[in-house]
Amino acid sequence: MPSPRCLGAGATRSVKKTSLAILALLPALAAGFDTFQIAPVRHSIPEVVTREGKFTNVTVKKFSGESITLDHDDGVQTCNLRDFDEVNLDRIFPGYLKRKVATKNLRRAAEERKRQRMLEEVNLLESNLQAAVSEALHSAPSDTGPLTCVLVGGRGTYSIGEYPAMAVRIVNRSSKEVHLIGSLDGSADQRRFPGCTYEVIGPRGEPVPLTGGWCGNMNHLRTADFVRVSANGAFNPFGEGFFSAYPFHRFEVKEPGTYRVRFVYSTTNTELKRYAGWPGGQPMDDIIQLFKRVSHVHLTSNELKVRFEARPQ
Repeated sequence: MPSPRCLGAGATRSVKKTSLAILALLPALAAGFDTFQIAPVRHSIPEVVTREGKFTNVTVKKFSGESITLDHDDGVQTCNLRDFDEVNLDRIFPGYLKRKVATKNLRRAAEERKRQRMLEEVNLLESNLQAAVSEALHSAPSDTGPLTCVLVGGRGTYSIGEYPAMAVRIVNRSSKEVHLIGSLDGSADQRRFPGCTYEVIGPRGEPVPLTGGWCGNMNHLRTADFVRVSANGAFNPFGEGFFSAYPFHRFEVKEPGTYRVRFVYSTTNTELKRYAGWPGGQPMDDIIQLFKRVSHVHLTSNELKVRFEARPQ
């Protein structure tokens, strides 16, 4: 008999790897330097070396963009700034090296602050997730039965342009193991089961359309897509080996305010073909046997509020 993956009692799977991967999608600081906001030297330079050769008694005749025209003993030469090394750039643009070092230090400090902020966000997310799973395990069963879904975030308030950290878990509060399927290719777009979708309500109280493109094919259902969730265990439908979904990559936040997010997980359909990929085919016997064990549920998470503020000037 084929065996699905197993998540043991209380297993939540650390969110650090997943969250860092999400946060790594944030726009990075530009690598280049805004080098030539420094005015070129006005007096004559005894010597300047370029890729083309050595010039003596050099004065800057014209400078625009990355192009510079030099008057020297042998005539006039127009060069690209990329033709000079740093030492010679510093001769032409006094203070260039100091500016470069200072800029590099400022960016390193900014990157370190950003890295620390990311780590704090990940640690907060993991703490919030553990607390939410623990609370779900110790609360009385609700109308959803033995399974419940929790959605947590990080610090809760962000600037427009930032991406909130989020994590979801399906918690098995029963004394028996259950079988579920992780997020598949097409699950986030409701093209196949299980449905693993987000619902977002904007600041004006209207649903936010989550757009995105996809290809016509969908990966086939595998034995590895079936997961056995032990009693008092927790399951990440977007865990390793499954297809991720993140609502704030699917629309651009332009308006400040509070956005309300919920996650919906559904295995209500009992037809195996609705879970299979496309183009389809006759499912293997081990897939058929595993599918018979799957719990058919419809779960809606708690509502997570995420506030966006105007981007700092």
